[in-house]
Amino acid sequence: MTEDVFLNTDFHKYHFPENVMNMFSSILQDLSSTGDLPARSLSSHIDGFVRGHGSLGTRIIEFDEEQHFTPFRRITLEHLSKLSQIIPIKYLPHLLECCNKTDCFNRMLNKHRIKAKVQSGPQSIEEFKRLVELQGTENNGYIKPKRGFDFLGGRIAQRAYYDTLRDVAHLAKENLNLKCALRFTKYEFEDRDGRDFLSIDDKSLCSLIEHRLEEII
Repeated sequence: MTEDVFLNTDFHKYHFPENVMNMFSSILQDLSSTGDLPARSLSSHIDGFVRGHGSLGTRIIEFDEEQHFTPFRRITLEHLSKLSQIIPIKYLPHLLECCNKTDCFNRMLNKHRIKAKVQSGPQSIEEFKRLVELQGTENNGYIKPKRGFDFLGGRIAQRAYYDTLRDVAHLAKENLNLKCALRFTKYEFEDRDGRDFLSIDDKSLCSLIEHRLEEII
């Protein structure tokens, strides 16, 4: 898998179009990043990969659970939406919808072991960071500071940034054979099947995936 895709943690290492490079600079500023990014491969951390498939081609496959739907991720999705002419990613509206749902927000907090429940999600990054600082604990690895994101909640911001790298990896000159990533979410399967994800049997899950691919491809 590593040899099939170039996926580095530092966006400066890619040969992206200028507007994509500018987008990442703006994203890091909005995510309160110091800009001190590590440079290492992320290719071994993707959820799945298809190579040379008849209809899917060569693509990164991602499955997003509760921890991916955060105010930080909403920021990155809003930036991606502004580049919709060169990044026609069909899953963006669904991801944004999940990021804006209070129920999804509370499930995300629980996933990060933050003991809080809100009636409505925070309207700004600063408001979210304050909530994490007040309700989180320093020994919580889910929210600990990370290089380039040196604050409590840094791991959450880092994940949003890394997700965005996967979203646009196909636009880099290093990935000429790569097509746009495919993302599936826990919530879409639950909504379509009417059950908690862990209660969905394999046959039903396969059917849901096939139906989703028919809509996307």
